[in-house]
Amino acid sequence: MFDYLVTSDNAIGKCDLAILSALCDEHDFTVFSSRFENPRPDRIRWVRVPAPPRPMVLLYVIFHLTAPLCYAWQFLRYRVRFDVVQVIESNLLFGDIAYSHFCHRAFLDRHWKGIGAGGLRGALRWLDHQSRKLLEPWVYRRVTRIVVPSHGLCRELRSAYPGASAKIRVLANPVDLDSLRPPAQFYRCAFRESLGWTSDDVVLVFVALGHYERKGLPLLFEALRALNDSRLKMVVVGGSQNGIAAYRERANKGGLNGNVKFLQTQKDIRPYLWAADALTLPSHYEVFPLAVLEAAAAGLPYWLPS
Repeated sequence: MFDYLVTSDNAIGKCDLAILSALCDEHDFTVFSSRFENPRPDRIRWVRVPAPPRPMVLLYVIFHLTAPLCYAWQFLRYRVRFDVVQVIESNLLFGDIAYSHFCHRAFLDRHWKGIGAGGLRGALRWLDHQSRKLLEPWVYRRVTRIVVPSHGLCRELRSAYPGASAKIRVLANPVDLDSLRPPAQFYRCAFRESLGWTSDDVVLVFVALGHYERKGLPLLFEALRALNDSRLKMVVVGGSQNGIAAYRERANKGGLNGNVKFLQTQKDIRPYLWAADALTLPSHYEVFPLAVLEAAAAGLPYWLPS
């Protein structure tokens, strides 16, 4: 398995971990990644692939250069031969299965202009998507199977890459219903008070691993300013320190400093779902809205500002 971030705080990495945990007693796995939270070191080998964590476009390019070298070294030194090679989207130029959660060609052609991601961060994100768009057709021609989490993405890939249509299979991402139900010992009021919320507040939760523009956070800021209700609070869960700092300043300048709380990416988001009154995620582009489904499993309604 080749994926640069196989961790619980990465959307696709979280799905990788579910696959590895479920199948590692039946199959031998080797994971080539830059970061890996190995759930079963006794059954899963990790080959660390050196690559910088940021920016994503640089991580993508360096991983393309270093991962094949690590793969070749495993063969030359240990004579390891793999029966199946799984790659994530276009992260590697060879493999048998592409596990895809995005169509970068469709996203750039149909949605990018409406997002309004500007500045250096926006330019780097555009370069990241553009790099993946350029390599998508190469990878999808070479693999024997393309696994996607939704029928919507299946339709997009078939439209963008008609020659790959017969290879695509839909396998939905897992949602652990039992673990997302609020436990009897969770004290909702106490947790809300620890975050500075009262029983009269209406608390919205926004969950994203960054990409705030694509996920619709600017639209939420506009909605909160328009409503101008001091009881309406929002907690933003997830994102990098730099991204949070920029949006915290944006919220402060817009007069929302008392109503919006930012938290970096959490390994366990469930307490915030259990403590909130609704999830809101007015995303411009979603392939498989895992955050929405997890919130529903936690008993939260979904609010989309209009």
